[in-house]
Amino acid sequence: MKHLEFKEIYRDLLLSGRKRATVRLQCYVKEGDEVFVHCGGKIVGTARIRKVEEKFLDEIDNDVARDDGFESKEELINSI
Repeated sequence: MKHLEFKEIYRDLLLSGRKRATVRLQCYVKEGDEVFVHCGGKIVGTARIRKVEEKFLDEIDNDVARDDGFESKEELINSI
């Protein structure tokens, strides 16, 4: 099974369901994959990938950023 790793600071957002998406510079998962979800080096659960979209940076908006647990597009870009 594949793994998705997140920083520890995202743990509560992931477990609460507030973080429902992730923006990655590179993608190695595909729709339907089941993955282990790691936070701070520990497995906190599993997830099934429902959708994978390729977007250019200018296509990311505040809605995408909020799904990823950020307040704005600018905050998301700064974290990448």
